[in-house]
Amino acid sequence: MREILFIAWHDAKHQLRQGSTLVWVFLMPPIFFYFIGTMTSGFSSGMSAQDTPLLIIAESPGFLQEQIDVRLRDNDFAPEWVEELLVAEGVAAPPRTLTLSPNLTDKIVVKEQVTAVFETKASALTREFELIRVRRGMYTALADIIVANVGSDAALTAADMIVLNEKPRNFQLDVSPAGKRKKIPSGFEQAIPGILVMFTILVVLTSGGSMLVNERKQGLLRRLASAPFSRFEVISGNWGGRLLIASVQMSAALLVGTYVFKMAWGPDFGMVLVVLAAWAG
Repeated sequence: MREILFIAWHDAKHQLRQGSTLVWVFLMPPIFFYFIGTMTSGFSSGMSAQDTPLLIIAESPGFLQEQIDVRLRDNDFAPEWVEELLVAEGVAAPPRTLTLSPNLTDKIVVKEQVTAVFETKASALTREFELIRVRRGMYTALADIIVANVGSDAALTAADMIVLNEKPRNFQLDVSPAGKRKKIPSGFEQAIPGILVMFTILVVLTSGGSMLVNERKQGLLRRLASAPFSRFEVISGNWGGRLLIASVQMSAALLVGTYVFKMAWGPDFGMVLVVLAAWAG
């Protein structure tokens, strides 16, 4: 056992003296953590728990502005109302806008047709999701207007909308999940474990394989075979050196992932270490 540890220690120490090994062990994993984690977190931003900003362009919307605002907020939007879209030079246009007809309330009261145009720069999947939410909010506001004015010959007023909102709801829908929802990892939680395993295999195979080729070409293996070590001790010592390199890399990556990228390893951190140790071996 002493001979195995001797070979493993000196083999790992020799590899850590190589500049390329140091770069791939300590420098490249955090860089890949950052870039891949940032990219994958961007893919899920459209489904985040935060309200989606929405710029509503409406000239003199009237008292129905409040009702539309409430229904859009119920669908996880954060509306901001302006009468005219003004974009300064060098400033990016808003990512999503909802343009309503001028004098919206006045036209609806006299039963004139109005329009609502929704524009977004989101990707295809997120665009469809946003469109569904906008339609649901606008149709709900339309239903409120119809109910508030049903059975009355008088014109719709702001007081009618207040009375409608204060009425108790006769029907309530209680929605609850049928089971425990599993959160799909994204961002750094998705990137760090996979990159950690990838770089461990990469370093162990490349640095270990290149050293094995050099040792064979330079006759070091033949010289080591003539040393007072058994074949088992030589093989185990070389394997132990690779395992030690992988352990150093994993320890550094675990520290960086935990304290720099705030990685949450979950309740089974012990099994995570077992899996990583299996990959390292």
